[in-house]
Amino acid sequence: MYSAFCLYMTEQGMDNLIRKAGGVLVGFSGGADSSLLLFFLKKYCDENAARLYAVHIHHGIRGEAADRDEDFCRNRAAELGIPFYSCREDVPRLAEEKGIGVEEAARQVRYRYFRETAENLQNPDLPIATAHNADDNLETVLFHLCRGSGLHGLCGIPPIREKRFIRPMLPFTGEEIRDCCKRENIPYTEDQTNADTGYTRNYIRHEIVPRLKHIQPHPAQAVFRSSELLRDDDLYLERNAEEILEGASTLSRETVRDLPFVLQSRVLRKMYHGARDPECDGTLSRKHIADILRCITGEGSRYILHLPDKVEFRLENGRIGFFTEEEKHPVEKAAVPVFFPDGEGIFENECYVMVLSRKNQQKATSAFENIYKLSIQQTINFAKIKGVMSVRYRLPGDTIRYGGMTRKVKKLLSEKHLPEKLRNCLPVLTDEEGIVWLPGFPVREETAGTDSDDLTVFLYSKTDCL
Repeated sequence: MYSAFCLYMTEQGMDNLIRKAGGVLVGFSGGADSSLLLFFLKKYCDENAARLYAVHIHHGIRGEAADRDEDFCRNRAAELGIPFYSCREDVPRLAEEKGIGVEEAARQVRYRYFRETAENLQNPDLPIATAHNADDNLETVLFHLCRGSGLHGLCGIPPIREKRFIRPMLPFTGEEIRDCCKRENIPYTEDQTNADTGYTRNYIRHEIVPRLKHIQPHPAQAVFRSSELLRDDDLYLERNAEEILEGASTLSRETVRDLPFVLQSRVLRKMYHGARDPECDGTLSRKHIADILRCITGEGSRYILHLPDKVEFRLENGRIGFFTEEEKHPVEKAAVPVFFPDGEGIFENECYVMVLSRKNQQKATSAFENIYKLSIQQTINFAKIKGVMSVRYRLPGDTIRYGGMTRKVKKLLSEKHLPEKLRNCLPVLTDEEGIVWLPGFPVREETAGTDSDDLTVFLYSKTDCL
């Protein structure tokens, strides 16, 4: 099995990463997978004069059992003469603070400490080996399949991620790994939480996979082969996307607009991932991609969309980009399309929810009524709207005409004494001739009155602001 292990590392280019960095860091939990990985890499590093380090994470979940695992890993590393590093983190508390699952919080902690350890060793490019195996890959593919993932998700666990995280155990099943541990007399621990089907992956492992074996006796190996084939296709598209980006953080609107959809979505996701915090794991859904493309192909010249992990999509002066919401950038908050009446007619930000509803659509608002306070309900004569309606934030020089006078938006909001943060978040309803309605004030003069095709706008406040 060691020969197959070394061959796989060579085929995937993992050995080149280790040789270039002069060593490798191993995520060592004490289980069979990581124990065999540590054993194999110890042998490999001895043969190739490379340095080896073991890192253990105590997640603060299993009490005394986790303490025993930490002691086991420390002692085992000492037996093998491997430098050992460990950290303790209250993962359940962290998950609650961040509003994420325990599994995701634990993953974030692990990878953060892996990186920190490499930096403390003054080798920030040190490869980091994790013990993901073929069973893990099967569970990942099934999980992504149930979520409606695209090609990238169905590729499963990549052998190498970010050019430094390596998975040398990926071709081997859990059963093969445990058998090898027995043959080589390699001690390991058993994590009792692996039997808890309250965790999604454990449920797949214990409930779904056994049923798959009635159809395919070796599902992990079959899915591993499929993942390798799909990964070739994914790599081809990924390289095309990288050639289009050429390392740029922004692209011209026309460049993205003229691409086939399969590359549009990939380019946009790569740009998004480049902007978000590396510790975050958010991604763009198909709806996010559709909304972004409607901005790119629409007639408006300035747009902003709020995306997961505090990232914004912005379009201005014919160029598109993704930026953190805290990042200073010349693109101002501008048009945010609701695509009414063709789209959903819903806009939401951190302070407000705006719902547009015509009589013949009967837009449901109950979901928001049960959560937020209805601040304003406004009726607009839809027949008098010019072109497509959008929502945007206020801009310098904005005006609205009602009561026979053209009024400056800046002055109106100042007289209302609305806090600066809420002024910046206040959605402004527009059409092709300008502002139709500034919440808290009358609608534009010619759009007042009633008609059989009235538009009703509901503005819900997430705070007492109007």
